[in-house]
Amino acid sequence: MEAFSLPDTISKALASVATKAKEKSITVTSNVEPSLGQIVGDEFSINEMITNLLFNAVKYTPENKTVHLEAKDQDGSVRIDIADTGIGIPAGEVGNVFDEFFRATNAKKSEKDGTGLGLLIVKQIVERHSGEISVQSQEGQGTTFTVTLPRSSTTSVCS
Repeated sequence: MEAFSLPDTISKALASVATKAKEKSITVTSNVEPSLGQIVGDEFSINEMITNLLFNAVKYTPENKTVHLEAKDQDGSVRIDIADTGIGIPAGEVGNVFDEFFRATNAKKSEKDGTGLGLLIVKQIVERHSGEISVQSQEGQGTTFTVTLPRSSTTSVCS
């Protein structure tokens, strides 16, 4: 655990999905508060978490649609929202998205590739940093994942 620049890590994550988004003509936008500065955590894991959420957003968003990342200060914590205009998650399945090997029925139909482990890993990274993750989705309209992380984690990354 060490201090690192969250805006820089977000920039790296956005850059890593740029090619895939361009291939699908998906516009990826972001609004990162300049005041975010540094947080304490495992930079590699936080980058992996943000990149995974962005790749999922691009993967399940049809061509010519949008993905948006918003990062801001929220009561001494950091809040990151990743919203897409994709296929969404069926209402009865939203509660299962963080389960091991789970893939929504419409996700299986639209994208053959996927293990159902990405969101489980994302959730574990968030929890190891004493954070929280939630999801809101409407089938056919899109999905928003919200991650809240403390500025300095009190939990060991290796736990």
